[in-house]
Formats: sequence, C-alpha cells, structure tokens
Amino acid sequence: MKYFLSTLFLTGMVLWLNAQVQQSRPYDTVYNNPPKNNTSRCATFNITPVDGTNVTAQDLIEEITGLGIISTNLINFESTTGNNASSGIFESGIDAGIGLPAGIVLSSGYVNNALGPNEADGTSAGLGMPGDPDLDAIAGQSTNDATILEFEFVPFSGIDSVYIDFVFGSDEYLEYVDFGVNDAFAFFLNGENIALTPSGDPITINTVNDEDNPEFYNDNAYIFHEPSPFCNEMDGFLIPVTAVGALIPGEVNTMKLAIADGGDSAFDSWVFIESEGFATVEAEVTNPVCEGDTLFLSVNQLDNTTYEWTGPGGFSDTGNDIFIPDVTEDNAGTYMLAIEIDNIPADTTYFDVIVHPAPEFSAGDDQSIFHGMYTTLNADFPDTTTYPVMWEPAALLDDPTSHDPQTDNLTSTQVFTLTATGESTGCVFDDQVTITVNGTALSTDILPADQSICSDENITLTTNTSGGAEDYTYTWTSDPA
Repeated sequence: MKYFLSTLFLTGMVLWLNAQVQQSRPYDTVYNNPPKNNTSRCATFNITPVDGTNVTAQDLIEEITGLGIISTNLINFESTTGNNASSGIFESGIDAGIGLPAGIVLSSGYVNNALGPNEADGTSAGLGMPGDPDLDAIAGQSTNDATILEFEFVPFSGIDSVYIDFVFGSDEYLEYVDFGVNDAFAFFLNGENIALTPSGDPITINTVNDEDNPEFYNDNAYIFHEPSPFCNEMDGFLIPVTAVGALIPGEVNTMKLAIADGGDSAFDSWVFIESEGFATVEAEVTNPVCEGDTLFLSVNQLDNTTYEWTGPGGFSDTGNDIFIPDVTEDNAGTYMLAIEIDNIPADTTYFDVIVHPAPEFSAGDDQSIFHGMYTTLNADFPDTTTYPVMWEPAALLDDPTSHDPQTDNLTSTQVFTLTATGESTGCVFDDQVTITVNGTALSTDILPADQSICSDENITLTTNTSGGAEDYTYTWTSDPA
C-alpha cells in the first residue's frame, strides 16, 4: 500500500508540473512578437508571405507539385495573410541551414519569424485562429493557430506512392520537450498521417530531438550574445527527410498539410516543403558537387516508363541511376529529365547543377634529404582564409596549418598530405609531397679498441664509419689534451 501511494503521489506531481509549465510560460516576453525583417546580419531565408494576390493558396500548391501529378484542386486553406501571414514561399533555405533550397512554409505563427539570426529562446505570434481536430489527436491535447493547405490531386496511372521532402522546426526545442506543450504538424494522405518517425510515431518535438531519433535533429539553441550554428530563428529543426505514402493510382487522392500550436498559442513551429517536393516520381541530382567528385542522377524505376536525361556538353542518357565521375566545371549547368509513360510524354523537370571548382594549389615539389635531417615543406596555395589547410601526419610537423611547416628529423621516407577545405562549400581537396630519406643513421667506431702503450710509443687510430651522407670530415679531440 505504501508503494502504491508513493507512485500515485509522484504521478500526480508530474501531471501538476506539466500543468504548471503550460500555465507559467513567459507570454509577456514572447507572445505576439512582430514579424521579423531580414537585417542581413547573416545569410538567411527570403520569404514571400501569402497575400491573396501575388501569392495565393494555388501558388503554394503549384510550388510544391512535382513529377507524376496530373492535376490538383484546392479544397481548404486556413492561413493569415500579408505581413502577418502564417504561410508563404521561401528561397535561400541552404543559406539558412535547413538543407532545402526553396519551397513553401507553413507556420503556427508568422512565417517571417523564421528569419535568422536566432534572437530569442522563444518566438511567438498569436494568430487568433482555431486548432484542428486531426492535429489534436497527434498533439495529445487541444491545438490552436492551425495553418492548413488541403487539396485534391490525381497521380499518373500505375504510380502507387507519393513522396514529400520537408523539414520541421520549432522554437519549442529543447525547453519544452516532454513537458506537455507539443506543437503538431502532419501530412494527411487520404486521411492518414504519413509524416512519421522510422518507428511509426508522428513527428513532433517529443519524438525527434537530441535524445529521441537524434540522427534527424539539428540543434540551433539560442545562447545570449553568441551566434547560433544556423541562420534561422528555430531553436531546433530536422534534417531534410522524405515522407512516403500509398496512393490510389490514377484516381483522386487528398492531401492535407497542417501545423498548429499544441496546448497554447506560444512558441511557434514551422514546416518547410521543398519546391517540386510533392511528387509521385522521385528524381534527384547531387547538387552542388565538388570538382573531382561524382555527379549522381537518379529517378525511381516505374512500369511502362522511359526516361531521357540531357545536359551540358551534349550529355544524354536513358538510365534511372547515372554516375558521372571526376566532374569539372564543364559539367555544371541545367539537366533535363523527360518522362514517357506508355510512349506518351508525361512530365519534364529541370535541375541546375553547380560544380564548386578546386583551388589551384600544390603541396610542393618532392625532396630528398639525408637520414636524420629535417626540411621545410613549401606549398603553393593562394588563400588559407577561404581554404584552411591541414598537413598530415601533423605529429611530424611544427605547424601543420601553415603553408611552409618544418618537419621533424626524419629517419624514413615520408609522404605528407596537404588538405584544403572550402569554408563556404565544404569541398575537400588534397595533394601530396614525398620526402625521400637517403642513407642510414650515421655511426662510427675508433680502431683499434682500448689498449695500453708505453709513454714513448706511437699508435695509429682509424675509424670505421658508415651511414649519413658518406662524405665525411673528422675532428679529433683527446682527454687529457
């Protein structure tokens, strides 16, 4: 009985603490933050909010509709508009750090509040909008400020899956993980949510964070007077992931994209969906790519379907997995993928490929030294600011981050590798130099061995010398002199 009462008391305390968290959130400091403006303090999103004229709900649908969709039709759209819009079109997502270049964004607050840099523990905007019953079930509580984009679509005949490339982020991270305020989003395909973790749970701040499914999580916590790792307001967000769902081939399907605050209207969340990222044919290109690496073009194989790729320099291929090795700047440009189903043209898409050029640098000329000597490495390299360098093996050098480090005294031939990493591109380039060590260790013996002679007797001393440079000079001393 005592154990039962203790457990009941502790359970009650947890529930009471969760309730207190919801009731004591610092609304006075974070509630209804005005929409942010990009102050150019760091490279971040460019977001165009929905205003009903220049950007409409139909524009959002068309922005994300990709390969394999025949037609779409808007069913329902719930969003604030104008400067306080909770939906819009974004660009420069790579600059902001989310890994998606462009697409649409839906929010439980203002979409512009996702702009970097991260300036607060929690950014909020009360939209004055209701929640959504479908999201209530996912959040495990009542929701508020729901933004919803719902539409019908018809996929190609014979195609049975849809793919959605997206990133979810929130200012609820990490303070309110498992504390009873669980913002929710979902992609309801024909009524079923397909935005799930690998174990099948809905994606929320409680199911993807630094402890649960951490391989999908990027921490971007606000720290006073210190820059956050990524130039956006979200305290945490997912890496780009793909939701997959089963379709009714060739017939009308429904998709409901929705996001809302869970439990209150504070501390907003966002979901970003990539341009042409809502598709039934999954095509991708490695982009950008570093000079010397392999460019990969891929599209999933479908029945009765043919593909034709074209690109720079007369490139043409009909495969669904294509590798172009050792790319150069000549491989940069626009690649087109044309799809035919049953010999009838069905769809076309384009990919702009960027090739980051390798810097012109060299680890220097190979050298030869004698056993036990040292030398200086002489790299020919333009700029260590843009491309910081590192020599390996670092333990044999006085300063492995300089152009011209000095080696230790070497006793065997050694290959040194100079690596340069582009700060803005992440591209890694390397070159090698060989220091050949000639000869062996210098050694000498005096002959004959120690012996005794008379005071007026002479003796001839000789040496047995080997190793070194083999061009010997000698200096003799004696004790006593």
